[in-house]
Amino acid sequence: MRVMTYNIWDGGAERASLIADVIAQANPDVVLLNEADDERVVQSLARQLAYQPLWARGSGDKHIALLTRLPIGEWRIYNRRPFTQALLVVTLTTDDGRRTTEAGSSAIVHRPPSTIQLFCVHLLPYFMLLHYEFARWRTVRAILQLAKREAKHPHLIMGDFNAAMRGERADTSLFSVKIKRQLTLQLNRQPRFALAPILRAGYEDCFRHVHPLDAGLTWMPWALSARLDYIFADAEMVRRLQTCDVFTSPPAERGSDHFPLVADFAA
Repeated sequence: MRVMTYNIWDGGAERASLIADVIAQANPDVVLLNEADDERVVQSLARQLAYQPLWARGSGDKHIALLTRLPIGEWRIYNRRPFTQALLVVTLTTDDGRRTTEAGSSAIVHRPPSTIQLFCVHLLPYFMLLHYEFARWRTVRAILQLAKREAKHPHLIMGDFNAAMRGERADTSLFSVKIKRQLTLQLNRQPRFALAPILRAGYEDCFRHVHPLDAGLTWMPWALSARLDYIFADAEMVRRLQTCDVFTSPPAERGSDHFPLVADFAA
């Protein structure tokens, strides 16, 4: 199973053909779209690329969507405090239980279908500002509490967290004078605590698990500044993890202000 998380930047309407090319090249089974603000773009991508679409309204003008080739079970959107922006929780069936023999005969082995859950995240922006980091931290804690109650299957927590990990590069030089003034009020110190509860809860950062030393920057392609997009896996999904990479093949550098993140999991 290949999973992608992709912030398509303000709805992506004017770059829809580029976004479609990026997704087609990566060829994921499931695509989380952050800033999927135009439902018509989501529906068009689904038709063009043969996915089943699921569009869910977030808070404000930022929405979230899923494109999937796997059957959708239950789903729910959380978009009220302490869930800022959006959290989309989806149950997917990853295996219909049928297997042919190695010889390619028509023999079929029946077994129960496999199910996973996705906790699809889009958190508040401005990774360098303290008050936003507190809001992200509260949301992360709420997501973990929800997952503890409702995760009945192997699961991933994934999306655009708009937060930087402790000790990793996060360049603020491209931000506006207004943002830099606010950063000055913090003595130019960048907060890095919003994602810590996820790791303490036992989830694994898939990219860092595969690439302990690589930067893995996802924002922005033309001036790479920070790693803001993540796929976190529970213990079962970590055992299945095969690869996790930032997808940079053209035209990804023009499709959005984020590179997608792609992970492969064994059945």
